[in-house]
Amino acid sequence: GAVFAVGDVPPGRHVAAYAGGTRVDSQCAVLANHADGSARHVMLGVTIPTVGAVSSLELSLEHIPAESYGPTSSATAAALVATGWTVTVELTIASVLYTANAASAINTAIAGGTLDTWAHGPIFSEWRVTVAPTTNILVTFDVRAYTDGRVRTDVVVYNDRIGTSGGLLAQPPSVTYAVV
Repeated sequence: GAVFAVGDVPPGRHVAAYAGGTRVDSQCAVLANHADGSARHVMLGVTIPTVGAVSSLELSLEHIPAESYGPTSSATAAALVATGWTVTVELTIASVLYTANAASAINTAIAGGTLDTWAHGPIFSEWRVTVAPTTNILVTFDVRAYTDGRVRTDVVVYNDRIGTSGGLLAQPPSVTYAVV
């Protein structure tokens, strides 16, 4: 991501990347705004042009009207799941197996109207879903589907939800997990 000062990227504008004065494929998702509506924090995706070995490429960022940003990706979470893609986390706690499945979580979020879309642009779309396979464990899947068919999934397992037992704090037991 990139952070901007108040007014650097006014409301209704996005950030685009340029190499040598030529616009390169890029997309911008505004994640936070200043009080005046200007972008404070953006997630920027850029397709870097090919460069030779042991060379460099200087990119510059400029703000442009949002409507001139170009077409968005046709990638949807439902279409991704329909391809058979999934990621499953298996957790073994006290010899009991618990699972968290990204495809199932996406389908549930779509059905409930709660799918958290982080980005939808000409290069990729990204969604976040969180599953609670136990009362003490959360699993978050950040799923990014690129227009060229690649998929990247970041998985975070949180073992930090402390409960109570008999009025005392109860730390969750040790956990063994695998991402499959």
